[in-house]
Amino acid sequence: MLYEYRSDSKECIEIMQKFFEGEVEKAKAEDGVKVTVNVLGIRPCGGDVDQSKVDEMTEKVVSVCEMYSGKKSKVQKGSTDCNIPMSMGVPAIAFGTHENSGSHTREEKLLIESIPTGLKITAHMILSE
Repeated sequence: MLYEYRSDSKECIEIMQKFFEGEVEKAKAEDGVKVTVNVLGIRPCGGDVDQSKVDEMTEKVVSVCEMYSGKKSKVQKGSTDCNIPMSMGVPAIAFGTHENSGSHTREEKLLIESIPTGLKITAHMILSE
């Protein structure tokens, strides 16, 4: 079994880790069950980051995405590649530049027709200050 837990909250990570380790210990206690746990990686949680800078970055990305797509953007917290710079105090955000559905499932789909808009958003963000 491959098991992964992520969060942008250290408290949540600790709760998940405690739960997971407890379940592993329960399994080990059962007769005939052998369990080996190998840590594949640890994704850090957010650190001491200037939240006003993150908010400013978020507002800019939302504005650009909505300008090109004509659709309201959805902003949500999550565990992304931004966890690493954020854990080091560097403001960072991740944003999608395409439309999709069924993320992280066998039914995951990328809407091909959204790619040109996504490329415009990407170019705008790269070329802007």
